[in-house]
Parts: sequence; structure tokens; C-alpha cells
Amino acid sequence: FNSVVIVGLRMGGCQHFFREVFLPRSFGKQRCMSPNAYTIQGMRIIMISGELQKIIDTISTQGEMNFLEPTTEDKIVAFEKKHDIKLPTKYREWLLFSDGGEIFLPAGIQFYGVEHKPIIDTEDDDRPDDSYIVIGALASGDPVVFKKEEERISIYNLEDGRIEDDETYEDFYAFL
Repeated sequence: FNSVVIVGLRMGGCQHFFREVFLPRSFGKQRCMSPNAYTIQGMRIIMISGELQKIIDTISTQGEMNFLEPTTEDKIVAFEKKHDIKLPTKYREWLLFSDGGEIFLPAGIQFYGVEHKPIIDTEDDDRPDDSYIVIGALASGDPVVFKKEEERISIYNLEDGRIEDDETYEDFYAFL
């Protein structure tokens, strides 16, 4: 048997969290729907990294969360090709877990996806300039952005029209 980290499974619109499940070694080769998802007896199981699992465990205790259905690697690649961009690596993993979603509700953060609304708008006007892409927004309305071809995530202060150094994070997980 192989041990795999499991985020959870979705049944009836609810997501149930697990830490680890043991599967036969041949399981992944036989029933893999995508690199991060499997189906067992009609239930979809979504696998993520241990790093993202720890973050989800932590944020899940800090307010209401609204995770969306995950997207697929193929849909992310198609979105990137269509818009001639490369999404940050760790945001891509988030989309494979939840294609957008909301965290820390009611006054929280909304993330945009590639398949489920709201969709990432690569031409969004609420950004410092054309070299940035908006991937979400704080409850205040300030957008969450990344600079094209970079991993860093920042909060763009709309009122002041700038990004503060202390509101720029090494990557999406550091932002979370």
C-alpha cells in the first residue's frame, strides 16, 4: 500500500477533510482522473501537498470558508495559453483544490478561478498596471494581484494606488 495525503472528499456539496488514506500501489495508475483527483465508489478525492494541507487545516479554524469545486490541470493550462500568462505555482495548486472560493467570511478574501465564477479577468482595471493580474479581492475591495511571470502575491491598495512592501508575499501560501 501507498500512503497519500488527502485534502478531502466531496459528497452532496460538502467537503470532508482527512489527513491520510492508504491505497493500493496500483490504484493511482488505474483510476487517476487528473494528477490531483481520484474517484472511489462515486466519491471524488482531491490530493494536495502537505504544505497546503497544513494551511487549510489552520485557516479552516479561523472563520467560515467557501471552497469551490476544483478545476483540472488541463483547464488551467488552457486558460494560461488563451491569456498568454503563467499563474503562480502555488496558486495553481490552490485551483486544483478549489477553483476560486472565499475564506475568512464574512469579512474575508475572495479568490477567482479559471472555470468557476468569478473567473480571473486578465484585463481587470483594478491593478497597478498591465504587468499585474488580479486573482482575488479583500472585503475592502483591494485586489489580490501577482506580477506576470512571478510567484509573489501582493495586495494593491486602490485608495493609495500602490503596493506596500509589507503587503507583498513570497508566494500564495505565504499570503494565506
